[in-house]
Amino acid sequence: MKSSAQVIRRENLLVVALPPDPEVRERFRVTITLERMPLGAPFVLEPGVFQRLRHLADGLRQVLKQGAAPPWMAEHLTALGVELFHAVLAPVWPAFLERRNPGLPDLIFLQSASLELLNLPWEAATPPGAGALGLDPNRVLRRGGGEGGGLRCCRLLPPAPLRLLCLVGPREGEERGGGGGTAGGGAGRRGRGGGSAALGG
Repeated sequence: MKSSAQVIRRENLLVVALPPDPEVRERFRVTITLERMPLGAPFVLEPGVFQRLRHLADGLRQVLKQGAAPPWMAEHLTALGVELFHAVLAPVWPAFLERRNPGLPDLIFLQSASLELLNLPWEAATPPGAGALGLDPNRVLRRGGGEGGGLRCCRLLPPAPLRLLCLVGPREGEERGGGGGTAGGGAGRRGRGGGSAALGG
């Protein structure tokens, strides 16, 4: 009989805590844990990095609101995904891959009191040699408010601007790359298995 205190693991729980720095506006202290154990040393997300990520994301959302997909859209979305990954996850990613249980899916939980930070399109974050996190069926990304304590669902996230990550596969008989756009009128990047990712605003 199993002890009531024994925990049955169903995913690799990676918690990324990003509390705002009380001394410097738009700077965040980053602490990352895997299964509640520290993963790497804490570090700082500087205001300049956050402002650049926000600027890139806002620019993409404004373009998507126009209902058109310019040719450079997929390239910019890919670039934003790389920058999102390097801003927060890159310092701990090798240790995470080494320590995670390969037989379990990954749950990446972003926790911060900053709605602007949580509203960045983290699903587009792209690790080296892989697709965007939002396109990986073995990885789930969630957001939560507050600092410290248990995992809490963030009830303060505003309903708009709406953030969408759409997965679109080619229809039967449809040639890949021919004529079809991504869902919601947005532009996307080609994912694994022929899917596309689109960020909607």
